[in-house]
Amino acid sequence: MLGAEGVSAAIVKKLETSLPAKITEMRARYGVPAAVLPMPASLYSTEMDVLSIDKYPALIVTTVDTTGKIGNRQFAGTDEVDVYQYKYRMRVFIYVTGKDHGDTDLLRKRYALAAREVLLTNLILVNAGGQYAILEPNTVKESYSDVATNQAQLLFAGVYVEFEVTTAETLAAYPIPIPGELDLTASVDVSGVAP
Repeated sequence: MLGAEGVSAAIVKKLETSLPAKITEMRARYGVPAAVLPMPASLYSTEMDVLSIDKYPALIVTTVDTTGKIGNRQFAGTDEVDVYQYKYRMRVFIYVTGKDHGDTDLLRKRYALAAREVLLTNLILVNAGGQYAILEPNTVKESYSDVATNQAQLLFAGVYVEFEVTTAETLAAYPIPIPGELDLTASVDVSGVAP
């Protein structure tokens, strides 16, 4: 099974491999230098204390919740597997810093757009070993924080991009004996028991 860890890892891998090229593309699109639209400095696959992060822009991938249902039992070669379908509600938190209120807000908006474009390109996150995960494009939404001052006296802003990932996850099935195939005879050793 993938679980939240596997889904998070797939999203982190996608961001690691595709976000730098997207940032380069966006620099050309907006005609801005690297100083205005820097490469990501930190990418985390687990929840982090935002105040402990010292390199920005920073991205954090988290799982909000999951829902699931049993699918069906299938045969993979000679083995039986149960297939479960889950929906993972995921968030990519993006934090940026700056010295100017407007520039900090603009950097955050551009990073949210870059992350969204990367996530919506090739929606299939996992398709290997009987496991499958796809991002549901109709569930994408963004939520923006206020621009505030952090402990280093820099302007600090955050946004998260939220979306659902639908998976098909397999688990080896352990067949339950069918009634009639069970040996229901019991034997008790009574040789040492007085009549």
